Amino acid sequence: MDINVLECHSLKKDYTRSVVFQDINISIKKGEILSLLGPSGCGKTTLLRCIAGLEQVSAGRILLNKTNVTTARAEVRNIVMMFQEPLLFPHLDVFENIVYGPKIRGESKGEILKKGQYMLEIIEMLEHSKKYPFELSGGQQQRVALARALILEPELILLDEPFSNLDPELRDSTRNWVRKILKEKGTAGCFVTHDKEEAMLMGDNLAILMEGRIQQIGSPMEVYQFPENRLVAEFFSEGLVLNNEEFVPVSKLEIISEDESNIDSQFEVLEGIILEKWMKVGQVMHRLYVPKLAAEIVVMVKKDLIPNDNVKIHYKRKDIQKLGGELC
Repeated sequence: MDINVLECHSLKKDYTRSVVFQDINISIKKGEILSLLGPSGCGKTTLLRCIAGLEQVSAGRILLNKTNVTTARAEVRNIVMMFQEPLLFPHLDVFENIVYGPKIRGESKGEILKKGQYMLEIIEMLEHSKKYPFELSGGQQQRVALARALILEPELILLDEPFSNLDPELRDSTRNWVRKILKEKGTAGCFVTHDKEEAMLMGDNLAILMEGRIQQIGSPMEVYQFPENRLVAEFFSEGLVLNNEEFVPVSKLEIISEDESNIDSQFEVLEGIILEKWMKVGQVMHRLYVPKLAAEIVVMVKKDLIPNDNVKIHYKRKDIQKLGGELC
């Protein structure tokens, strides 16, 4: 039976004149990674800080392996947090940074050496053990930060957009490496990001935090294909939100030029305007504006279209689905 490492029940955080979040209910099993996704300023980092014990919630309960830690100090919770910056000690070398936690705990020199060497092997940085942070790349610094966190054998690791300051190529490789290590160690994690693609790649499950509430939780593909409401559909899914109840996935849309008129009666048709086009993974992508819905969508189009071209967007009535997952 899978055990919930973390359980959050009806969490609320407010200040004198504002509510940051409320009615937050999430759980993370051992070895599971939850991606927490939402726009900037929605309360993601504040929620992590409350889970870590760096801030106190206004209401609700936080359980760590069934133990109520809601009011416990951060230092007694077996949770570690990684931030956007690696926050390595500049005067300590790689090995000294990694073993800082066990040293502060008063562990024996033999145990510290053993654990430090093991973590250096895991992060594949044995040859860099005597280097200082300024001698490392951004990705290497994040590896050291992860090793410093994992050497403490936490029950839960919280990652607050730790790759946001890396360039795209290094970001991809570091992200894949971090996920691999967490899975190998069986460490539960909560990964915060505002990047949709990153959330899908990192998380076994995904939670959308918007307007102070968890709007939907599920597997990344479940949330992407079957958004629960308009907020999730517009922020995370790709397709046309027809109204507050109906949605057409982008995979069910077909784009044709304005002069093509042979459209079967089973199709619905909307007019659109090409705003821009670009290449992505060898495919031509187009951003369209749909005047009737006052909305923009991104689609892959095989036809040779250019910005300002007028097009028709058509889809079958049977492909319209109700927000929440049902077909109309």
